[in-house]
Amino acid sequence: MFTSGSTGKPKGVCGTEKGLLNRFLWMQRRNPLCSDDVLLFKTSVSFVDHLQEFLSAVLTCSTLVIPPSEWRANPASLANLIKVYRISRMTLVPSLMEIILPTLAEKLSDGCNPLKILIFSGEVLSVSLWKRVYEFLPEATIINLYGTTEVSGDCAFFDCKKLPTILEQEELNSVPIGFPISNCEVSLVTNDGLSDEGEISVSGACLFTGYLADPMTSNCPEGSEVLAYYRTGDFARRLKTGELIFLGRKDRIVKIYGHRFSLEEVESTLRDHPDVSDAAVTFQSNGSLDFKAYLVLRSNNKFLKCTQGYSGLHSSRDIIAPLRNWLIMKFPLAMVPRLFIPMKSLPLTLSGKIDYVKLSSLVCAFEPCEIHPESSPADPHMQVIKKAFSDALLVHEVSEYDDFFSLGGNSITAAHVAHKLEIDMRLLYIYTTPSKLFHGLLGEHSHVIPPTPEFHNRKKLRKYASISDSFGPVSEYLDSNFHDQGQISKEGAYDHFAGNHVSDIDGQLSKSRTYNTYQAKNLCPDTCSNDEIFSGRPWILNFHLQKVWSIGRCNRFMHGSEGMVHLEDICSYVPYNKKGYLVKIWSILLDSCVDASPLLVINNGMMSIFIGSHSYLFLCIDGYSGSVRWSVKLEGRIECSAAITGDFSEVVVGCYKGKIYFLDMSTGKLSWTFQTDGEVKMQPVVDKMRNLIWCGSYDHYLYALNYKDRCCTYKVFCGGSIYGSPAIDMAQNVIYVASTSGLVTAVSFKEPSFRVLWQYEAGAPIFGSLAIDHQSGTGISPAI
Repeated sequence: MFTSGSTGKPKGVCGTEKGLLNRFLWMQRRNPLCSDDVLLFKTSVSFVDHLQEFLSAVLTCSTLVIPPSEWRANPASLANLIKVYRISRMTLVPSLMEIILPTLAEKLSDGCNPLKILIFSGEVLSVSLWKRVYEFLPEATIINLYGTTEVSGDCAFFDCKKLPTILEQEELNSVPIGFPISNCEVSLVTNDGLSDEGEISVSGACLFTGYLADPMTSNCPEGSEVLAYYRTGDFARRLKTGELIFLGRKDRIVKIYGHRFSLEEVESTLRDHPDVSDAAVTFQSNGSLDFKAYLVLRSNNKFLKCTQGYSGLHSSRDIIAPLRNWLIMKFPLAMVPRLFIPMKSLPLTLSGKIDYVKLSSLVCAFEPCEIHPESSPADPHMQVIKKAFSDALLVHEVSEYDDFFSLGGNSITAAHVAHKLEIDMRLLYIYTTPSKLFHGLLGEHSHVIPPTPEFHNRKKLRKYASISDSFGPVSEYLDSNFHDQGQISKEGAYDHFAGNHVSDIDGQLSKSRTYNTYQAKNLCPDTCSNDEIFSGRPWILNFHLQKVWSIGRCNRFMHGSEGMVHLEDICSYVPYNKKGYLVKIWSILLDSCVDASPLLVINNGMMSIFIGSHSYLFLCIDGYSGSVRWSVKLEGRIECSAAITGDFSEVVVGCYKGKIYFLDMSTGKLSWTFQTDGEVKMQPVVDKMRNLIWCGSYDHYLYALNYKDRCCTYKVFCGGSIYGSPAIDMAQNVIYVASTSGLVTAVSFKEPSFRVLWQYEAGAPIFGSLAIDHQSGTGISPAI
């Protein structure tokens, strides 16, 4: 394997099978794996830790979950994988835990925690992070490992159960790296006569044989009495209790006025200050002491008030004085930086580490910027873009003119922004600041750019294919007169494929209309008007729309309360040619046959997909990332599509055991159930006006279930099993239902009570769902 190259040119490391097996056997003796354990293979194959992730599973016959690669675009989605697949042991770097910790704590807040062992490796583990992890995983074993590629990944370990005792004796900012693992020797080499502090050197079974094309000259053949050591370039100190604590790299150990110390120690202490979110320290001895601290300050501190008008960089003795005095109380004066520089964020390398080389060059990148004449800082869309930038970069705020990559952005954080904004990631490489991205998006009027250059070269291939093409002209409405254009009545949206008009009540087709907008839930908060939000032009992204709607089997469409939304807001662009061309975004394994169509629900910009299978599993999937939000196992296999209640609070689905489940849409928690006497194979139908769910069963009955009162208000005998969904005529207050015996039943739900109006014998079984022509009142029923 090759080293990361963070300290120079990457070098090919020739490791040994002996080293890998020694590392595996040590962990197996200490914390044995068994076939009941579930491991997560999420480490990149370019990082040495991945070897133990898959070897441990293979050698112990444990289950190894391999997540889809898309998780790197949204690392917080790992929390869903941990809960859904009940991951019992996981290895990760501390910086990744910082990202997923809030989501993980929320997912495991119900007390159902599968994690038994959590292993940190690859970076310094801070005491503050350990405390937060320990707070919500008190029963888990937390292990901190130290090692390099040259020593088979790991050569020292520390069990964090001992940390509270050590903290009572010594004040530490980072978790110790502990003692050597079995068959390894870790010693400190010093040139200053300090027996308890020096450079870490390693020998033993873990040692590599040399670098590719440059074998170690000190490495001796087996049987030699001379023992080979590898000097890591890392420095450590031995605590009074015997454990080693990491101090930093050799080139990060400095000596000022006779005081020898690690710059990492200063950084760790600065991060403990309540007003500091992150910190980096640099030192250069070039005639004068160039000792600087770069600070990312929290948004609620007084320092930021002094940096108004700057896009990222400022320095002042007056505002830094309290912080400097705080450091003097903890360190000798020699360890206090000469200059403190508040910043928006710290630049990072591609591997996510602080880029110290870039720090000195950022001064030019953060000069005061002129305000762009075409945008206002108060624009809500600009605020959404800036929030996505700051969330991905893990900073509290960015300006309109901050360059994403100058602030430390990389491909992973760019994918995170693209996911949040629902745009193609490569747009960030074209428009690198929030201001450029905002104006670029408004100018392009598109969600995505073609996935690969080959799309431009395909003959007869359109550059973009919009779903909105199916609904007739839309683009002419993309102007300041948008709100004055045609508006659809409550009869719904036009379906160009069928030449009909889709009803917003029951999803059935009615006579053709020519409209390009439809009614949906309010787009913006009560405090804002549509004109204020759109600023004269409709926004091309989905994330700001506070609308609620769903679409299910047979294109049954249902939306929330009143308000205007443009068809462009629910359009996506997909590349295609005459033969069809779709790109796979993600996939989820449902463990068995899938008969049901998915139910798609948009709720305030969040897309949820609900689907079940014969494996009894019923899932809620994030439609953008493909991550599983929640999963429940029902009592029988699922053959019917789900439905959403009229208030968009619960998902309704039936199973083969005859139960109809009402599940909380956000969490999957069971709200209540209704038991029928036969299999439930039909998709429920929603009557929003009466808070009813209509659902039939193979016990020959159609049930009206009140989801507000959680009871059955009415049932009607239909003469046969019910497979297809009924149709509701809201104008006539009649519901029509057909059964596999061929009997069609019309039920009136006019006040004060329900009653059967008529029944019709079709003479053949009916398995399809019914439809209504609202103009003539004619029902359409397929029979076989």
